[in-house]
Amino acid sequence: MTTMTGDIPARPLAEVVLYAEFDLTKGSTLRASYPSPFTHYSPEFFADMMLPEGVHNRKEDFTIFFLNRLTAKAPDTATQVSDDHPTKVGDVQDQDPLQNFMYCLSVVRTTHDTAARRGAKVTAVALCSTHKSCVSLKDVLNLAVLKIVGTTNEAESEQVLKELYDVVNAIDISGVRGLSSMERRLMKRTISSTGETLANWEDATTLKNALFFRTRAHWDDISIPLQFKICSTDDQHDDGTLTQLLQTFGDQTMILFNAVLTGQRVIMLGYNRPAGEVCNFVLATSSLVCPPLFGLIHRQYPYVVCLLEWRESFLLVVIQSFIVDSYANLTDLGFLTTPGFIAGVTNPMFKTKREWWDVLCDISTGEVFVSSPVEKEDYDASDRTFVLEVLDGVAAGCDEEWVRCMFEEYMLKNVVDITMGEANYLDPDALAKRSAINIKRITKWTRTDSYKCFMDSPQRSHFHSPAFNISYSHNLRVLATEQAHIVHVYGRTFVHYEKTGVDLKRHIRSLQGDMVMLDDTLVETIYSDFATLLNTEVELQEFLSFLPVLRGGLQTIAQGFFHPSISVKHNTVVLLKRLEQFPSTAPSMHRLNAFLMTSYERIHNIVNLEDTKDQSCI
Repeated sequence: MTTMTGDIPARPLAEVVLYAEFDLTKGSTLRASYPSPFTHYSPEFFADMMLPEGVHNRKEDFTIFFLNRLTAKAPDTATQVSDDHPTKVGDVQDQDPLQNFMYCLSVVRTTHDTAARRGAKVTAVALCSTHKSCVSLKDVLNLAVLKIVGTTNEAESEQVLKELYDVVNAIDISGVRGLSSMERRLMKRTISSTGETLANWEDATTLKNALFFRTRAHWDDISIPLQFKICSTDDQHDDGTLTQLLQTFGDQTMILFNAVLTGQRVIMLGYNRPAGEVCNFVLATSSLVCPPLFGLIHRQYPYVVCLLEWRESFLLVVIQSFIVDSYANLTDLGFLTTPGFIAGVTNPMFKTKREWWDVLCDISTGEVFVSSPVEKEDYDASDRTFVLEVLDGVAAGCDEEWVRCMFEEYMLKNVVDITMGEANYLDPDALAKRSAINIKRITKWTRTDSYKCFMDSPQRSHFHSPAFNISYSHNLRVLATEQAHIVHVYGRTFVHYEKTGVDLKRHIRSLQGDMVMLDDTLVETIYSDFATLLNTEVELQEFLSFLPVLRGGLQTIAQGFFHPSISVKHNTVVLLKRLEQFPSTAPSMHRLNAFLMTSYERIHNIVNLEDTKDQSCI
C-alpha cells in the first residue's frame, strides 16, 4: 500500500523478492526474482548473500545486507537531517528505482525431505526494500519459504514469489512515517533515569503502544501480526539491541563505544553462531552513539561470510561480504577499505588477522580484543561508572529504550555538548575537568566522517516553532526595547540587531545542570523569556521535548515555585497554566510530584492568564 509523506509518494514496501536454494552440484543458486531482476548485481551475488554459512546445521536463520551504498545520499542530506520530508533518503535515482539504497532481508530454512538428495532442502527467500521497516517481515518471509518448499515445480515457486510481492505491498504501513526529532523526543521523554517508564501502569501501556505501529499481513486465510517501531532514527534497528550487547560484553562495551565513536575498525566474530545473531550485533553498534550522531549505516556490514565447499578434491575458500556491487575474496576484501567499518563474521580466521581490525568482539566468549596495546585513558573511570549503572538497570529489568536514552545522554554530556560549547549547565571548574577527561576522544572524533556529517547537518540549527528560532526570539526582545537599526545591503533593507538572540534550549540546559549555581538575575531572565516566548501549543510541545524525565522532566522548571524572586514564582505559574490549556501538553502536569502540585494549586489562582504578557517581566 503506497503512502504519502508531504507531497512525496513513498516507494512500495517490497521492490523485489527473490528465491534461492542450495544445489549440491551448482552450490548456492538464485532460482527466481520478481517482478524484475537486478541488472547491476549477478545472480550469484544474491544466492551467496541469502544462504549463509552453516545453515544446513540449523532449522532456520536469516541475513541482512545492503545494496547500492554508493548511490545513497550523503549522510548530511539524509532523513536524519530533514524533518520536513523524512522519507527522502531512497529517492535518489528517479530513472531506475533499483539503483536506490536498499535494505535486504533474507530468511532461510533447512527442511528435511526424504525425497531430496541427502534428505534435506535449503531454501531462502529475500525481500529488497527502500524501507528500513522491511526487516520486521521475517514471519511473512518464513511463510513464503514454507510455501515454496511445498511446491513441485519452478512455475509454482514463481507464483509464490508473486503472491509474496502482492501480500507485502498490500500491508498497511500508513502509520510508519518518519518522525521529526521533536516528535521522537516527545515520545521518549517519559523514560526515567530509574528505567521506569511511568508510575501508572495504564500510562506505561499507552506509551509502549505509541512507540509501535501495529498492523497485519494477510495471505489467503492466514493473518500475520506485525509491529514497526516508529521512534527510532535511521541508524537504530529494532532487532539490534544494546541490551543484548551489554549482556554479552559487560563493561567492555565501552571499548566498543569508543571504537565506534572514533572511527576504528570493528569486527564482530560469531564462530558457529547463527548469521542472524551476528547481524543483530553489528546493527546494535550504531545505537551506542546514534542519536545524537547519525550516518553510521554506510559503515556497517552485517555479515561477512566464509563458505567452505569441497569441489573436485580441493577445498575452495570463498570469502564474501555485503559490499557494493561485488563480493570479496581472499585478495579482494573490499569492506576493509571502508573507514571505520563495523563487520560481522563467523570465520575464526579473522581473529588472527590483527592488521585487519582495531577491535574484535567475540560473541561466543564475550571477550573484546584490541589489535595493539592501549594506554589507560582519562575517561576510563567515568566510562566504567556509567556502564555499571546501565548494567544494573538492565539487571533490574529496564527496557531497551531506557538503555538507548542512557547512551544518548552520555554522548551528549561527554562529547557533543562539550564540542559544541553547549555544556553551560556546568560551572567553569566542572566544565574544565570534564573537557580535560574527554579531550582525547573528542579530538579523534573530530577527524572522522561522522563529525563532518554532524557539523554540516542543518539539523543542528533546526527548530519546529518560532520560539526556538534564536533570530525570531531575538527580534521579539529587541523590538520590545527598540534596540534595532536599519541597514541596506545590495538594495535590500534589513533590520539588524546587535545582541544575541534568546536561546531557550540553552536556558533549559542551564536549569537542568546540577553543578552550577545560577544568580538570581539570570534565573529571572530565564523564566521571563519562557513566559514571553512560549505561547502556542507547538512551542510548548518543543519546550517539553527538551525536558526528558531522564534529566528531571518538568519538575526542573516547577522548582521555580521555591525561588525567592516573586517574578520567578509568577512566571512559573504562568508557564504551567499554559501547559494545562492544551490536550497534548496537559498530561505533563499530571506527572509532577505531590509536593509541587500542592504548591502549584496553592498559588496558581493569583495569576490572570489574560494579563500574562503584561506581567511576565515583573
